[in-house]
Amino acid sequence: LGVSWGKPHHSGGRSIKKYLVEWDKTYKFDSSKVSNENPYNNIPDGPLANSYVVVDTSFQITGLDSRTTYFVRVSAFNLVGYSPAVESNPPFATTSHVTLYKPTLVTLAVSPFEIPNRLLVEWALPSIDINGFTTQPNTCGVSTSHTPNVATHYEIQWDTNPSMREQFRRRYQPSMIRGDSNPMTCCESAKCSIEIGTEVQTITLKSNSENSIAAGSFKVVYVGIQSASVKVVPSTGSNEVVVKAFMGSQTIKPGDYFRIGSSVHMISSLNYPLITLSTKYIGEHAGEEIVAYFNTPPPSCFNAALDNGALDLQQHISQNFDNSPFNEDISVSRSSLGPTTEYHVTFTGPAFSDQTEELFVVSNLDPWFDLSCDELRSGASSKISIDVTTDMDSTSLVPGAAYYVKIAAINSIGIGTFASTSPINEVPRAPSGLAQDCRVYAVPASATSLRVEWRGVSSTHGNEPLSYSVEFYANYALVATHVVTQINEKSLYSIVEEELVASDSYKVVIVPVNDQGSGGPSWFANVDESDGTLSGFYQDYQKRSSYAIPTCDLLSDDCLENGGYFIKARGTPKAPLFSAATYPTASSVPNRFSKNSIHIIIEELSTEMSRGDLVDKFRIEWSNDPTFIERKSHILIGNEFTIDGLGMGTIYHVRVFAHNSAGYGAPASSIPVKPMQVPDPPYSPIATTLSFDLHTSEEVGTSLEIIWGAPKVDSHGGHVDFVGPGGDAIKSYLVEWSKVSWEHYIHTTWDLIITDSSALHEKDLEGCFRLTLDTTANSGPSIMTEIFTSANIPVDATAAELTTIIQNMPNTGEVLVTSVVKYQWTIEFQGNVGNISELTMEDVSVFEKETVILGIATLSLTTVGSIPEGASYAFDECYESLSYTIKHLIPGQQYYVRVAAANNLGYGSHRTTAPLSLMPPIQKPGKPLSIFHDDSNPVLRVASSSSLLVQIGPPAFDGGAILTQFVIEWDSSANFDSLSDGSALGSVTIDALTPTQPCSNCVIAFDSESNTFTYSGNSNTVKQLIAQRKVAVYFSDDDIHYLFSVISATLTSLTVSSQHLRTTSLVTMKNQDGISIGTNLDIAGAQYEIVGLTQGVRYFVRVTSVNGEMGSSLSSTETFPSSEIPRGIPSPPAASSVSLTVLDKQSLKVEWKDPPVDESIVQAYVVECFTKSLTLSGNHGTFFGTQEVVQLDSSGLGLMGGTFAISFGDTNILLPGKVSVSNGRDYAVTSIDLAPFICRGCDVVIDGSHFTVDRLRTFSSTRIPLSRAYDGNNNPSTIAFTSSTSTPISYDGSSSALIAALENMPSVGKVHVDRFDGYETDEFIWRITFLSNMGALPILVVDTSQLLGKKPDDFSSTILQKGIVPENYQSVIIDDIAQMSATFNNLATGVNYYARLRYRSDRGGDSLPTNSVPISTLTGQIPGKPFSPPQVRSLTESTLLVTYEEVSEKNGADITEYIIEVSTSASYNEPSIITSIPVNHRVQRVMTSAHTTPWESTSTFTLSLNDFYGTFTSDSLKNTYVSVQHGSSQAVILDGGPLNAKITRGDFFRLGGNEYRVCLIADQPYDSNSIPLCKKDNAWLSAKFSTNVPNEGLDRAPVFLLDTSLGSIKQPTLGDTSINTINAIGLPNDVTGRLNRGDYLRVGHPHLGETFRVSIEEDRIFDDQNIPLASFEDASVSASLSFKSLVHAPYEIQSYTFQAKESSSSLTQSSVSSSGYRIMFESELTHTTKSSGSAGCIAWDGSADALQAELETFHGIDAVETTRTLVNHVPGISGAGITYHVTFTGRNVRGNVPSLQIVDVGANGCLNADDDLLGGKFLQHMEGEGIVAMVEESMPYLPFYKVQTTVDIPFDASPRDVKAAIEDLSHACKVDVSRDVYGHGFSWDVTFRGA
Repeated sequence: LGVSWGKPHHSGGRSIKKYLVEWDKTYKFDSSKVSNENPYNNIPDGPLANSYVVVDTSFQITGLDSRTTYFVRVSAFNLVGYSPAVESNPPFATTSHVTLYKPTLVTLAVSPFEIPNRLLVEWALPSIDINGFTTQPNTCGVSTSHTPNVATHYEIQWDTNPSMREQFRRRYQPSMIRGDSNPMTCCESAKCSIEIGTEVQTITLKSNSENSIAAGSFKVVYVGIQSASVKVVPSTGSNEVVVKAFMGSQTIKPGDYFRIGSSVHMISSLNYPLITLSTKYIGEHAGEEIVAYFNTPPPSCFNAALDNGALDLQQHISQNFDNSPFNEDISVSRSSLGPTTEYHVTFTGPAFSDQTEELFVVSNLDPWFDLSCDELRSGASSKISIDVTTDMDSTSLVPGAAYYVKIAAINSIGIGTFASTSPINEVPRAPSGLAQDCRVYAVPASATSLRVEWRGVSSTHGNEPLSYSVEFYANYALVATHVVTQINEKSLYSIVEEELVASDSYKVVIVPVNDQGSGGPSWFANVDESDGTLSGFYQDYQKRSSYAIPTCDLLSDDCLENGGYFIKARGTPKAPLFSAATYPTASSVPNRFSKNSIHIIIEELSTEMSRGDLVDKFRIEWSNDPTFIERKSHILIGNEFTIDGLGMGTIYHVRVFAHNSAGYGAPASSIPVKPMQVPDPPYSPIATTLSFDLHTSEEVGTSLEIIWGAPKVDSHGGHVDFVGPGGDAIKSYLVEWSKVSWEHYIHTTWDLIITDSSALHEKDLEGCFRLTLDTTANSGPSIMTEIFTSANIPVDATAAELTTIIQNMPNTGEVLVTSVVKYQWTIEFQGNVGNISELTMEDVSVFEKETVILGIATLSLTTVGSIPEGASYAFDECYESLSYTIKHLIPGQQYYVRVAAANNLGYGSHRTTAPLSLMPPIQKPGKPLSIFHDDSNPVLRVASSSSLLVQIGPPAFDGGAILTQFVIEWDSSANFDSLSDGSALGSVTIDALTPTQPCSNCVIAFDSESNTFTYSGNSNTVKQLIAQRKVAVYFSDDDIHYLFSVISATLTSLTVSSQHLRTTSLVTMKNQDGISIGTNLDIAGAQYEIVGLTQGVRYFVRVTSVNGEMGSSLSSTETFPSSEIPRGIPSPPAASSVSLTVLDKQSLKVEWKDPPVDESIVQAYVVECFTKSLTLSGNHGTFFGTQEVVQLDSSGLGLMGGTFAISFGDTNILLPGKVSVSNGRDYAVTSIDLAPFICRGCDVVIDGSHFTVDRLRTFSSTRIPLSRAYDGNNNPSTIAFTSSTSTPISYDGSSSALIAALENMPSVGKVHVDRFDGYETDEFIWRITFLSNMGALPILVVDTSQLLGKKPDDFSSTILQKGIVPENYQSVIIDDIAQMSATFNNLATGVNYYARLRYRSDRGGDSLPTNSVPISTLTGQIPGKPFSPPQVRSLTESTLLVTYEEVSEKNGADITEYIIEVSTSASYNEPSIITSIPVNHRVQRVMTSAHTTPWESTSTFTLSLNDFYGTFTSDSLKNTYVSVQHGSSQAVILDGGPLNAKITRGDFFRLGGNEYRVCLIADQPYDSNSIPLCKKDNAWLSAKFSTNVPNEGLDRAPVFLLDTSLGSIKQPTLGDTSINTINAIGLPNDVTGRLNRGDYLRVGHPHLGETFRVSIEEDRIFDDQNIPLASFEDASVSASLSFKSLVHAPYEIQSYTFQAKESSSSLTQSSVSSSGYRIMFESELTHTTKSSGSAGCIAWDGSADALQAELETFHGIDAVETTRTLVNHVPGISGAGITYHVTFTGRNVRGNVPSLQIVDVGANGCLNADDDLLGGKFLQHMEGEGIVAMVEESMPYLPFYKVQTTVDIPFDASPRDVKAAIEDLSHACKVDVSRDVYGHGFSWDVTFRGA
């Protein structure tokens, strides 16, 4: 019994230690109680036998009586004692046997023997019951003291559905015995197992009595699919069966048992092919061929009484099997129960995985009676019956289906609880079966590939392959593996393995792979081949994979495999190479051919072409059908074959196949062949001139027309034309022409002689040879300038035969062969022009007849062919037409013409025209063209406001005579009839050749083949020879000038286009005098500037060309464009026309009332708006930006001519028309001619990509040559841009010429240009100032390609001053000139904005307005409302007090008054009082508020009344006393000097009660001892000292300075952003103790000076010598000194002296012998005067006025005053001389001025009297010998001032403290102050009450 319980709910306060379990047969538990009657020592039946103490909560009670009722109770124990006992529930139970619980350790797995339709089930016996109490027997090694009713059987159930449906589930109850009744315990240590799906059959022997078997025997026979098999045809109702074929090695014997379907028979007899059965066949396969099985029974009977163990029967049954082809093991166990004995036969071998038929017994009983077996009996009369049943069928599991399995134990009580397996289900499966139909093929196209095909596996064994591994073995080693993962078992698998080794043999194995492994099941490897049923597959099964069978592809032609499993890697041979006569050309191969035969030669195939196997034969096929549907063929073993019986002129197609063991390969591409010969000459050629009605003058003058008929058979009139086209289509005609008659041409002649070995002619010869003719060095048609070799020539060929063979070589023409002596021939080349020098013999194979002795062959040139001098031989070919126009002939020249026809064998005989010669007539010249190319008319450009430029190129045709002139006409009418006589307004005749020749007598030779002149030139010559420009060259041999178009030039050669009339070379060229070697090179074309035109008027222009023979061209040619309007930059607008209006606080409006004066050329208005900068822009700029200055310099380059052009700006000038670009194309296609707009070498942007126009390639009216290929997307219609480029400028162009060229560029506005001549006559410097282009400009790029000189490429362009736009610059362009206003928005409020108007035209940018200073105004509008509302309170019954803060948005201007309205209505509709209160600052509020609290105790502030004048004090001049006389203008120091260190020029001071300023006048003494007195209102006017006492001066008086004065600034310079605080004696003027960062200061004057603040930027230096300046409004913004400051500075004075160094001499006066020098100011050099040499050289002793005039030409100097003083000689010390004093008085030169420099003294173009042959003194006699020092006589200083401030006021000052501080200021009146708390600080209201 088993009892279990739960722990007590209450433990009694102590932990439970144990439990007492008691049991008894009565409910009183007397047996378990301890008493006198039942003591502990009552061992058999006392308390110890009926109770047990445990610590767990369950207990299994053992040793009880069977089938007895027991009561049970349990007590709990803690350290206090036992609890009351609790009875069980139910209180009693009766012991009995029960069914078993679930088996344990139940597992389910696939068959470990890899049998696909079996599953392995393993389990152990049930070890516990349903309540967890053990049920293991002692036999399992665990002593349980009880004897459970163990399992005798187990029931296993399975189904594909987890519900185990009754009607579908399968079950099996294995007998748990092995061998002879040995029970199986199924302990956990020895689990039981069985493979479900295994065939199990039981043979039962049962006696009809209670006795066991006493005697008898029997045989057990098996006949089924595991037996031998045979194909038979049975007949119903017949016992005869026809044998068709045995399926293995075994044959049938009489006595064998035979199974057909389900019926079994015994073989009675046999007479092959008939078998006689023991019984008639009754079945459903009658008449069908069916597989039957047969077996021979065991030879002896099994003794059922003796030796009847399980093993004995196993051995007996095994005699039915031979383990072939697979294992056929069985096992047998025996169990006996009384008179019944059961033998359990288990068919374990994998051979039984398929259908297994039931055993049957042969005994002395029916139906199978065998007398050799004894009768079975159990006693004297008891009979034994034998039955065979199937317990488990081998087909009970289907591979691939998932099965659920459960198992239960069976004991004598019944079936226990079922246990499911782990896993809960499993799929029976095994490694796949073998792949089927495996074949391997050679791949015809590859010698290194094999193609493998197979079908899916024979059986998936429950799981389809996951992949196939195709393995390739060479020499039994695995060399390659190909894995196939795309699985479709219904399809044919096919793979190609590449990169194998050609000619190697391979075995190929296909290995299936599934999740159970690679290859077939392991038992496949043990295949037994003895039964022969798997013949041909044993290797596959042993390998567990399939060998691919080498197979010829069905499409393989004549393929052969050698059997076995090895296949050679090979392909069918590649198409063989073969040759056939007449293909591809008639004589390029040695093959013979005739009118009706073609010889074929097949080349030997290389190893690579044979594709892994030897080629053994060829198949040749030919047909006149290219598809070869009908064909003839020949199998050839060898490599040469002649096809006979062909028709002349018929095209045949020949192809050849090569063969190896893989079959025939692909055929070679068919070759078309055709028997033929050269054609006859053209029929009746005629020469004529062209008709004027159908052709242009140029065409008539340079052409002849030739007409002929096609060759035809013609024997009339002495013609010998017998073959016509020669059996082939005419492919071309050759037209040849010459200035010399054809009979004067010399033909090349060769002698060919063959002799015997003795060099005699005694023996007959045999064999052949070939001739090779190389005409590549000759001129002629393309097929006549090649290398060809003849066909084989027989040694005994006749002259006619040799003629035919040679003329069949395509590079020969008509040939005359003569032969007078055998083996000797003379060959004359009559159809080849020039010398045929390269004729050789090839493949000479000539022998003395019937010997191997070689003959001797010689070939010698006997006559050298040549073209007559001056013949100008030329030719051309035409291919379809029967006429030809000979072009580019020379007018007036006689020409001879002949024509020949060609087919594939070359040209035949020539035929001359009728007449024999003809001459093209001389013509008038053609129309003038563009100077850039021949596609357009002459170009017309705007040159200036009053001129047009015409650029003319020569006509394409000069008429046959030299071009002499161009006639240019212009008129305002398109009819050119404006004058009264009907003629044009103007005309001019100019030379047609450029006046300047690139070179004279320099052209030496001309090569017509390369179109190259040899000449002697230089770099200047090359520059003038621009691509596509025309040059005229005289040829002395025909006394004709020819025009040529330049392609490229070097220093020694000039390559020209082939488009010219000169056709022959000339080695030595002479001038027109016929004597001088070398001829001139002239440039054809011209340009002319039509001047004096009226701006704004449209002019039409046309041009006519003139030659020396026929005069003017037939008509004039209009220019491109046909008309233009001279125009320039429009005149600027009048200043009075422009006004500036404030719209609101952020907007201004600019208006102008007058239309442009030049309204016809103004295209737009440019309106600009900007502000004044706080700092100077650039070195020479203004506060409104800086104009850019660029210098062009040709100094030192040795220029001698030519032009240069200037490009300016980005490539943003839109070109007219549209452009097409294509990827990969290095040119662009244009819709209009762009040559006039962009130059070679110019930059151009097309479709966003940058290019350079190529300098050499063709530039036409529709094509731009690009420097590189376009790499973008194709765009058929895009736009192009270029940079603005000037017209050509002469190398010595004047400043006006440069201005005109620049201002004519669309991107350039108004400019100013100064030209300075250099030291040499060919040196020039141009300084360009951009007057209207704003800001930093693109660099000027100079194109020097057309400059002539030594170093033109060093021409420089340098930016002297970078342009800077004004601050806040913006502009508006107005294209509608009817609109006359512009608005600027989003401006800053209260800022002074400047505006100006400009006009723009298409001729280059904007003009300058006449007003040099632009108009300006402040932005703003009416003030905003007060920030704070007013406060109001009643004062009296009729008065109100209104208190308000005067704080509102100013909106651009100071607020002048506030308006107070009083109304009794809140709407203020009718205010009763309106009061205007002017703003007078009478009450002001000072507020402080800390950002963070608390305040520092030292925090202070100061207040100011913006007063920089202050009051006079002596604090800074303590102990300084002066004296001054009455009426004097000088104060003299007495004590405390030096004065000039303490008082600055221009500063205010008080002396003797009077106010003065230190004079700014330079001639007033100002030094350490004295200071000059000037009026306080004008420091340029002297003041005289006076007091109230007449005539009384001051003997000792202090000097008072303003308390705001900070001292002096040294050398203040326009644009300085810091000032240098250095005094007049050079010591620091340290003001850091008086100024702090952020403080205000005023420079120059306390009232009129310029106000700044000290910069608060810490990175700017502020020390004892430097103060960084910042804006008045914002101390963080840098500011600079302007004229407002510098106007208060004294003038700077510089001086220099020329003086003789010898005291006894003087320098020679310029009036006697001139000497000069130049002055440099910054980067500028004097350039105007030429008074003493070249430009800019000033006479050393010239007048002061001349010096002043020259200095004022400098851009940086607006005004100076000069004086000149004589320097007397000092005896013994120095000589006489002159000193010049320069005082800088102009606005631009106030303050510190850069030092003038004296340069080029007597040098660099300036004269030197020392060089005068008459004698003179200058440079060598000067003091310093040319080094002249500049002396700064007067250095500028400026005073500056601080704002007067209060003393430091504490942050919490009382009103009284603030009042006192303010009233201490110089200009303050009495004030009242009150204080309130404000935020984190205070506010003080200050009321000014008057003086």
